Amino acid sequence: MTLFAAGALVFPGAAVFAAPEPPTEAQQVMAAVEKALQRHAGDVHACFGRALADRLDVAGKLELDVTVGAGGNVKSSEVTAKSDAVPEGLAACVREASSTWQLEGIEPGASVVLPFTFAGQAHQFVVNAADVPARPEARGKVVPPFQVKILADRTNVRARHMAVTHLTIAPANRVAMHRHAESAKILFVLSGAARVLGPKGQDPVKLSEGDAVFLPRGYPHVIENMGRQIPAVMLQVFSPAGPELVYRDPKDPLGRAAFEVLRGAAPGAPPGAELAVVRKDEGASSPLAGGKGQRRLVFDPSATGDASLALEVAEFAPGSSLPRQLHPSSEAFMWVVSGGGVVKAGAEDVSFGAGHAVFVPAGQPYTPRFEGEAPTVAVRLFAPAGPEHAPGQPASAPGAPASNPKTPSAAPAVSPQPGNNR
Repeated sequence: MTLFAAGALVFPGAAVFAAPEPPTEAQQVMAAVEKALQRHAGDVHACFGRALADRLDVAGKLELDVTVGAGGNVKSSEVTAKSDAVPEGLAACVREASSTWQLEGIEPGASVVLPFTFAGQAHQFVVNAADVPARPEARGKVVPPFQVKILADRTNVRARHMAVTHLTIAPANRVAMHRHAESAKILFVLSGAARVLGPKGQDPVKLSEGDAVFLPRGYPHVIENMGRQIPAVMLQVFSPAGPELVYRDPKDPLGRAAFEVLRGAAPGAPPGAELAVVRKDEGASSPLAGGKGQRRLVFDPSATGDASLALEVAEFAPGSSLPRQLHPSSEAFMWVVSGGGVVKAGAEDVSFGAGHAVFVPAGQPYTPRFEGEAPTVAVRLFAPAGPEHAPGQPASAPGAPASNPKTPSAAPAVSPQPGNNR
């Protein structure tokens, strides 16, 4: 016997003087289903949140046919209908979660259809990296040479000026020689040790935890894990966005053009192009959050000759906060290395913690608060550059060419944007 529960019915209030009619079987089923869905709404919401971490356009309907066993416990669950825009992962997550549910008031052996509707979202401010799928997917014990998690792009946070990925290179592996004709790139090492190999005649650049390198547009390079025991993990930032498209779809023509794999002899670097490298302890610190925090400016246009990106590393004491932030033409991104807090964006208060990415679009006011017992350490990005030069901050970053030093080409003037007092 299969019972279909279409959802709760709402009856207008009315004065009743006669003894109430006993509920029908259909009403009992709907009441039991509604109660179960309310009780387990957190499970469904968690599955939906994991799906949104990869893309904001998740929407549509999903139906599960569950068989009820003794005590109302779900005995089995099966997906019977699904909209095309509902990812397989979301359907599988809800189905797996439902196996632990209980539908009180349903007789053992009965089957009940549970309907779910998911609405697309306009935005999201926090992405948990643990919820983002790794590409390419590992198959069994076979680990790919490298894997990427897309933390911020046009698909999952509607980013327009940057794309940020979490890149993990397996021990003794590499990302083969490639270049990005139209995008500048920053690599910031989170753990492990890496080496960047450039065109012939360029010295290799070795990177350890906390080091960063800026690669100008069109610069051919290899990213190599120097270790044989542990992965090399880093943030990989593109501006403008484009190369990350190839991770979502390796056949995407725009992505393949933006992420050009170079076979054979590597071409030389574009005229005047130089890597800029900043080590973990380089750069002067300046105060933030009313003196309860500090930041180290790593890259800005004065160091890179490119106004599309700026990067800083910041630390905030527990209980500190930044004043209301507003960047009219720049997007803001924050990777939380440790600690956590809450970001208020519009009417929303969204929690974040270690391993979370916070993204705020241009023109969106926001206020971060830092909570807990330990300091919060974060890597912050702005695209285009500008907000990093709030009043009272250092005028330039310490970045310097890695080899064959040359004076960076004149960068476009960058003026402090209003509303960025720190």
